[in-house]
Amino acid sequence: MRILVIGAGVAGLSAARALQSGGCDVTVLEASDRLGGRTHTVQLDGTSIDLGAAWIHNPIGNPLVDLCESQGLQRKPFDIDDLIERQMLIDDVILDPEMAAQARRDEGEFWAWLEDAALEMSGKTASDLLGSFFADRPDTLANRWAAFCARNAIETDLCAPAGEISAANFLADKKPYGGGDDVVVGGYTSLVASLADKLDIRTGWVATAIEGGEHGVVVRSDDGASIDADYVLVTVSLGVLKKRAITFDPPLEQTRLDAIDALGFGAFEKVVLQFEDRWWTDSTESTGFFLRQEAIFQYWLDLSEITGKPTLASHVAGPLAAPFLALDRPVEAATEALFRRLPDAQAPLSGCATNWLGDPFVLGGYARMTPTTSPADFARLAAPHGRVRFAGEATSADRYGYVDGALVSGIREAETLLASGT
Repeated sequence: MRILVIGAGVAGLSAARALQSGGCDVTVLEASDRLGGRTHTVQLDGTSIDLGAAWIHNPIGNPLVDLCESQGLQRKPFDIDDLIERQMLIDDVILDPEMAAQARRDEGEFWAWLEDAALEMSGKTASDLLGSFFADRPDTLANRWAAFCARNAIETDLCAPAGEISAANFLADKKPYGGGDDVVVGGYTSLVASLADKLDIRTGWVATAIEGGEHGVVVRSDDGASIDADYVLVTVSLGVLKKRAITFDPPLEQTRLDAIDALGFGAFEKVVLQFEDRWWTDSTESTGFFLRQEAIFQYWLDLSEITGKPTLASHVAGPLAAPFLALDRPVEAATEALFRRLPDAQAPLSGCATNWLGDPFVLGGYARMTPTTSPADFARLAAPHGRVRFAGEATSADRYGYVDGALVSGIREAETLLASGT
């Protein structure tokens, strides 16, 4: 059986590997000049930095862990909740430890309340949830900080303004696995390389049209080339599907198109800075900062423990992404934000910034439910379309937005094709 896989991200590579192991003739067509999709490990002053996906969330029982172990890849615990808990809270000055602890306790009450409230308000938005909880609480500095941190966390995690995020995203928290968070030592590039080993992968091959018939499919590229196969598996991002960058003949069903249009696919960007030393820990054990008065660079994490060099990363997502992407020099702008709020800040030795929203082969961050969608919309994306199949994190109703969701979706489609035997 001849199979074409469009996209060399984790979904596409995992599918291609499983199909090839099952005896299929497989070719992966990747539009960009690199592998990995929304995983992208770069070298910054000799250290590995993940500019896209960076964590294995909930590693207990997670198939990404099984893959790492089977390929001899090392992992390291790096719990993001613990990092966030130990961030400094900074307005014009650093919040004193007692007040910061109270703000964290107040925020913790919100997260505990959210578990039941999301079920009762499943038809509402994250903005409704925040308003319902904080509106009647005392107007204290701690509560203002708690509301800011909770909103920032939600909008960063789900890549969108709170008013565009369905409360249903928080039901069961999409966690069939357990534990905190791990990172792959050396970055996701090693995992991608292990998946890609011995596969026929053609980079720079931009698929623009898929034509399916009773006996096979034809995939056409932007330069007029074409390849025939028995089946094609499409693993491009939801952003690419939203743009209609690939045409389908026969056309996609209206229900699928409606789901593509209605599901959310926001923006998640990063700035990474490396320094001579960890100047931010001179008098504290801070793992980063929340800068409440900053317009763009509000959320900072200390990544030194995994890079081996003093490193800060600012995550800029949701409503902050548009002004970020309008900056001419984001690394310099991020550095200026640190100098404005931290008197002991030092100039970085090096830095880099992302532009996932501007990448024509990604066009955003990852999927989420909007107030007008439900888990059924992810299933609509995953449904077969004749000899065309679909995989990717946006086809995973349980783990959309996660790398393991992409991995499992690719294996799911490979197993379905192998079971068909035709």
